[in-house]
Amino acid sequence: MCCNVDDHILEEDVRFQRKVDSKNFCDIASGLASQHYERLNKHVLEAMKNNFAQVTSLKWQYFGSEEGVLSLYPSHREEKCNKLYDPRFRPWYAAASSPLAKDVVLVLDTSGSMKVTHQGRTLMEIAKEAASTVLTTVNPLDMIGVVAFSTIARTPTGNKETKFCYSTHLANATPQNTKYLHQFVDSVTEGGSTFYAHALRKAFTFFANTNSTDRERVVLFLTDGVPTDTPAVILSTIQTELEKNQFTLITFGLGSGVVSNGGALLKQMSEQTGGEFVPVEDPSKLRNAMGLYYSRYAVLSESVEPVLSIPYYDQLGLGLVTAVATPVITAGSLLGVVGIDMTMADLLADVTYFQQGTLSYAFIMDSRGRAMMHPLLPKPTDVGADPVFVDLRNLERSASFIEVYDSMLAGGNGSKSFTSQRVIPKGSLLTEGVTTIDVATTYYWTPIGVAGFSLGLAIADGDLQLRLLPQTPKRDLFTYHEIERNPSLQKCIYYTQAVAENTSVVKFSPSAFLNSYAYINTDETDVEVSLYKQYMEDTVGVIENPGFVDGVRDDMIAASAAERLWLKAPKKASDSIIWRYIASKNQIRILPGKSSNKLYSSTERTWYKRAMANKGMTTLSTPYEDAFGAGNIITLSHTIYEGNSGGNHGTDDEVVAVMGADFTLEYISALLSKYEPCQQQSEDQQTSCFLMDTSGHLVMHPDFVQENAINCGVNEDIFQRHITEYDEVSLLAKGLIEQGKMQRKACIDFEKIQYHYFWEIEPTRLSDGVWIEKLPSLEYEMVFVPDTNVFIVITRKSGSLGHTGNSCGSCSDTCRFNSSQSCECPCNIPASYGYCSDQFQLLLDDWPTCTPSLKAHANLASYSQQDHSSYGMCGTDKMCDVYSNNGITCRQKNCIWLSECSTCISRFDCLQNHDEFGCSASVAKGLTSGAIAGIVIAVLAAVSSVVLYLICCRAKKTAPPTSAAANATSPAYNTQNQAVDLSYRGSYNPAFVNQGGALSAPPPAFSPYTEKTAPPSDFHFQENPPSYAASVAF
Repeated sequence: MCCNVDDHILEEDVRFQRKVDSKNFCDIASGLASQHYERLNKHVLEAMKNNFAQVTSLKWQYFGSEEGVLSLYPSHREEKCNKLYDPRFRPWYAAASSPLAKDVVLVLDTSGSMKVTHQGRTLMEIAKEAASTVLTTVNPLDMIGVVAFSTIARTPTGNKETKFCYSTHLANATPQNTKYLHQFVDSVTEGGSTFYAHALRKAFTFFANTNSTDRERVVLFLTDGVPTDTPAVILSTIQTELEKNQFTLITFGLGSGVVSNGGALLKQMSEQTGGEFVPVEDPSKLRNAMGLYYSRYAVLSESVEPVLSIPYYDQLGLGLVTAVATPVITAGSLLGVVGIDMTMADLLADVTYFQQGTLSYAFIMDSRGRAMMHPLLPKPTDVGADPVFVDLRNLERSASFIEVYDSMLAGGNGSKSFTSQRVIPKGSLLTEGVTTIDVATTYYWTPIGVAGFSLGLAIADGDLQLRLLPQTPKRDLFTYHEIERNPSLQKCIYYTQAVAENTSVVKFSPSAFLNSYAYINTDETDVEVSLYKQYMEDTVGVIENPGFVDGVRDDMIAASAAERLWLKAPKKASDSIIWRYIASKNQIRILPGKSSNKLYSSTERTWYKRAMANKGMTTLSTPYEDAFGAGNIITLSHTIYEGNSGGNHGTDDEVVAVMGADFTLEYISALLSKYEPCQQQSEDQQTSCFLMDTSGHLVMHPDFVQENAINCGVNEDIFQRHITEYDEVSLLAKGLIEQGKMQRKACIDFEKIQYHYFWEIEPTRLSDGVWIEKLPSLEYEMVFVPDTNVFIVITRKSGSLGHTGNSCGSCSDTCRFNSSQSCECPCNIPASYGYCSDQFQLLLDDWPTCTPSLKAHANLASYSQQDHSSYGMCGTDKMCDVYSNNGITCRQKNCIWLSECSTCISRFDCLQNHDEFGCSASVAKGLTSGAIAGIVIAVLAAVSSVVLYLICCRAKKTAPPTSAAANATSPAYNTQNQAVDLSYRGSYNPAFVNQGGALSAPPPAFSPYTEKTAPPSDFHFQENPPSYAASVAF
């Protein structure tokens, strides 16, 4: 038994995030199972072990028997034996054994007689437990409704978004809907009479309002009492409905009283519809009786295909999980259900990390038209709760896509070219929002043989996957990011992180590996990491590629030039640079070297997205807290184009990498304060300056540094501050909005079921990039900094302003107004979502879809579990140990050695009192009143030498072949555009096949990498899914 497993034989396994025994399985028997139940034999165990060894993405494998026993592999320890657990009441078991879609209405008696107790529990409590079991076992394709009745009949009222959903319409059996119905069942109380007819009419309303004539309809009617209304009225109500709709009524009589006194009527009611009367004289057996209602609809065919459960969030930390299950049938009898758990991240890894240029992507749709994977939805690894399922048409809104959608829904394949929209993140979703572009696109689609899933590819015309020219490997160019594996590295503590201070390290993204899911789900060994280094530095070409996609080594070699430039940078500039990095799609090189989370991917970071949305421009972030203890920082990022002989670039050129650096707030503030117009003070006028970005968020304000110092370098109050919420500055916001210079935009966030409103200031709306707002005693001069995403705003005050407050009013997460002229902070309003139908009702303005927001896990270092107490602090010129500011002790965050100050003090004091501490007053020497862009140029200087590197990084576009021999999996292509090979070389279906009574599963496979040519007119998909059979030997 799993609760008796010896803890000493268990070993930690990263795939399960717990200790397991991979040599055995264990059993969990329900309270209804016989003590002498049949046990699985060694052949099944060997098959499970073989699957586990061959398919690294597998999680739990299990067999649930009709006796109520779960056999689970690998074995692990359960803290206690739970006799209430019964595999037959789990959704995967019910869906596999009864795969047909049903409309189910659960009718629950809540009359006063339900207060009677049985073995210490009321009949109402027992009935709720049984009803909860029914809700748990609904098929993912089912639709469900609940009625509670006594003197009157009640249905769930829902909230304002779901008012007419749960109360009058059947709901799709999604996790959100069943969770709400569970809550309704839990909330009902006993009291009143027992009117059957009222309850039946309410149940029939669900059928009347749900158009599903091709589905089985069933009413589960539970009562413990004799009806208050007459049998004639009850039977007439049923007959009237039968004349409109065919349905089956299954009645459950709870307790000996109703069986003897009302059993005849309940039997007559059920027989009237061809249903069944189930007497339950022992209330403790009600859960079993009701929970197994679905067995009436079991499909006892040995050719039944596997089913996938609706993805759900695993509470043990595995993320979004789905169960793949199939019934085991022998001689027309159901023995049980065999299944496996797989994370959606594993199942869809090839789609998630598909690469074919910047504007091309892959997506997955299920049999009901819902998007299982799409770049506009969070990746499975980023989902932190049961997901909201979105109809694919909400994400692909081109009218021409309907033909693609209908074909995919029908299980077809094909290709179609038309113009579709791309949603481009401008940086952080919350602050900067999104923009859209129209792209000529060719769509390809094909079924992939798993529960009606279809794969689609959207390939942008002319979208190219760049490859660097072959680079020459050299020694000592590569250090892997897991620095604890390398004892030769000199390590120290940098803020709160162990780093290799003078060595840059390389972190590969999951997309850098041919087998992304294997990289994500298994711990790399020292041998594997050693092979990485040998391959990356192989000067003679004898080391075999250990599993990287094409071009990864060339990218690494080319980016290694950045380290030499970084280490040569003047120390004076380096003091205020926290991190430096250069990233391509598949990797990032960072200095100082540090370990990062396995899921970290630079392309998902806001600094990368911001640079890509502003190609060729120097972009600045708003302040945010560094994940590794450096306090509040600002990130600068810039794209690196492919090389060309002339050295001149435009926004249409291909980007090969993005470089970035993180700076202290104090450094940016010092540069800003040295800008000459910001220094013009007089008795009659006070002048100050601040930076804001093109979304209206403050990048730097004079208040920020002081607030930052008071709070030891970490002050969340300065994060995401918008000019509409910042008192005096809100006057500027109001003027910009009234003059149409700052415009309100929105996108729909399907993950949070809301519209997100944000602001946009387009520099071209300003005359020569300058805008002046004159108010009594106050003047704003807003100047766009060329080739950046920021404005300098010069504030000139003359005289007393009095109490201005916030002219835009207080901020709230929920929008107060729904007008493009509303002066309020970025905010949200609820989207119209049909919970029952899983459909969003889009507004007429058709705002684009919000891109997924960044998840916190990608920030974290994850590898090192070692004790770092033996490490010293990184050089004393980097930080002080302790500094006390107004009684607050600041450690490793707000105290720093600056070469300008020649002493160890707070950053704030050093910058504000530089004369007292002997600091140089020429931090930004050379700035003139006309050099507006000088501020950003000075910031960039510390890393700008990397720009020279793009001359060396000459990327080549993969040339299409002049001809190609046709074969079974790669048809001949012409050379006009690129194309994608969708020949099906494997299956996402981890199907068990019969091998002498054992279970085995072929690993999934998908290869999206092919020559970039276009398919001929007779192009077709090759699909060869494996055969399927299942058996379990006892």
